Amino acid sequence: MSKDRIQELVQSIPVVAETIKAIDKQSAITTQKRIHAAISLTVQERYESLILAYPEFLQRFPQNMIASYLGISP
Repeated sequence: MSKDRIQELVQSIPVVAETIKAIDKQSAITTQKRIHAAISLTVQERYESLILAYPEFLQRFPQNMIASYLGISP
């Protein structure tokens, strides 16, 4: 979908504008939480947080991807 088409939808359908704002807000919150965790939590704490939030990820993704997400080497 082109940027112009999205702008048309946002202007003509208020719910689309609200949905995009909500998605952007949630994305910003998630990014801030991840930055905060990377700065202030230990690797063990980040790993435990990952397990609590997304337990299925440990089965779905290889260890090197999980390590990369946590900011450590495999």
